[in-house]
Amino acid sequence: MKKFFLILYILLLITTCGSKETLKSDNKVLKEQETIKTTEENPGNQITSVNVTSTAQNTSVEKQKEQQQNPEKQKEQESITATAKVITGKKQKEIIEKESERFFPAAVGNKWFYQGYWKNDKDKKIVKVKAEILNTEKRDGKEYFYYYAPKVGIRYLNRKDETGVYMRVIKFPFPIFSFALIEVDIEPEMLVIKFPFKVGEKWTQKAKASTTLFGVWKISRDIQSDFEVVEKVKIKTGTGEIEAYHIRANVDNSYEKTVENYWYGKDIGYSVSDTTSYFVQVDGYIIKDEKTGEIKQIIPEEGIKEYE
Repeated sequence: MKKFFLILYILLLITTCGSKETLKSDNKVLKEQETIKTTEENPGNQITSVNVTSTAQNTSVEKQKEQQQNPEKQKEQESITATAKVITGKKQKEIIEKESERFFPAAVGNKWFYQGYWKNDKDKKIVKVKAEILNTEKRDGKEYFYYYAPKVGIRYLNRKDETGVYMRVIKFPFPIFSFALIEVDIEPEMLVIKFPFKVGEKWTQKAKASTTLFGVWKISRDIQSDFEVVEKVKIKTGTGEIEAYHIRANVDNSYEKTVENYWYGKDIGYSVSDTTSYFVQVDGYIIKDEKTGEIKQIIPEEGIKEYE
């Protein structure tokens, strides 16, 4: 009987071991089938993944070896990267500067039509004025645009470059020389608009305003103007609502101190002015695009004859 149970135990043991091996074999076959099925459904997926990882690792190792063996090439690559960053920054700066220049378009033949009044006039009688860029003039080797508003006797020379707008000569009832309409030369030229526009930007300009009476007597006064870009706003004018930068100037001309506020509109330029002497706003314009030559215009409803 004992022998019988012993034989039975051995048989059961052999059977169990065989089942386990069979199960392992079956599982292995099942996994292989699943792998084959996955590969058939998504051909190349596993291979691609392994190859990419392997390639990336190999490339990284190769780069490290190359950099260790050739430090000069590494420096050259770093230099190229730094140069690319500088070029990108320069391009962004140029875009900002070009955008700023749109707030002061300047070309011979441009015309603006303004309405305003003198603040010392109790009746605040409206005065309609045309201003025009007649031509260009050279002073000390620099080319300036010659602005002229004949109805009020205002003349001045301005020039524009990538750094801003500069004033050199002005002729009108100027507080420094209130007794006559004479040509006042500003030396050195004064930066009245700074590019690029940046709200909160401040700068100070010092110059001498000089004139010669009867070709004999030269009179001059020191001027200091403190400028600030106050805000970028939308304002209503005779041409509709416009986008503009507001610049405030605190002027000390050794005779009196004044506060002057100017608004420069996009694709229009000088649009609104509110000073101790006068108020004026743009009512129309005829402006040539500096790049395309296209003429943009808004003519006052009553026509331009009253502005001449």
